[in-house]
Amino acid sequence: MRTLFIVALSLTLFACVHETKLQSLDGHQTLGRAIITSEGDHAGKIRLERDGKVYSGTWVGTKADESREIARAYGAQSLKYKTYQKGLGSYLRQANTVLQTEQGETLNCEFKYRGTSAKGACQSETDHFEFLAVS
Repeated sequence: MRTLFIVALSLTLFACVHETKLQSLDGHQTLGRAIITSEGDHAGKIRLERDGKVYSGTWVGTKADESREIARAYGAQSLKYKTYQKGLGSYLRQANTVLQTEQGETLNCEFKYRGTSAKGACQSETDHFEFLAVS
């Protein structure tokens, strides 16, 4: 299993397009790139280029339940927990997607994100990698 670190190259706020390059964890080798288009905070498209293949698809995000972690860290009576329960604040979201090449090869990806930062993993029959995306 290879661990990858995705470093944001550019961020166009108006179009909500995030272009990132795939790098090895040590930062010495570029392994590919991804373009993630957001339609709000809940959905979008991904185009991922890796090992000479182009995978593309759509993603839909859902709210990840952080209530236990917030209650444990801040207490169930805390303002932070109450704000979270009311639906206010910056939420951790999660998404699963299947990306596909024009030849029909697939790459199953899942990631969690908040704002423009994400952490996830992708897997095919022959490849598996984890990634971080930061801007």
